[in-house]
Amino acid sequence: MLESILTDDKRIAFVQHIEGQGSEYFDLVKEKDFEGIVLKKADSIYRPGSRSHDWKKVIAYKYENNIYITGLRKKEFGVLLSFEDGSPAGLMEFTKPEDRKNYMQNTRNTSEQKPTISFI
Repeated sequence: MLESILTDDKRIAFVQHIEGQGSEYFDLVKEKDFEGIVLKKADSIYRPGSRSHDWKKVIAYKYENNIYITGLRKKEFGVLLSFEDGSPAGLMEFTKPEDRKNYMQNTRNTSEQKPTISFI
């Protein structure tokens, strides 16, 4: 319905959707190496800036061995991760509050301090 009334406006984009077969679609998303999907109740309303049980982000997490903590993002918390060869593996933003505090305290005296990052 929405797609039929949208005008040719570059500021608005219709996002394709699928009804049903969520598990099969999620398997395809993982196979294609995408980040994940958003599930929503069909009759729910989008409310910017708020969270709802009607909208859920499902992340296709990947697990690796030999990932190392190599730094800490300071302003917006995040732990910098690297593979054994030193190449970037990503950023871990979700940790328990007490772990965040420990990371911050333990990286104060690291070898390289930058305004936004502490390197370990």
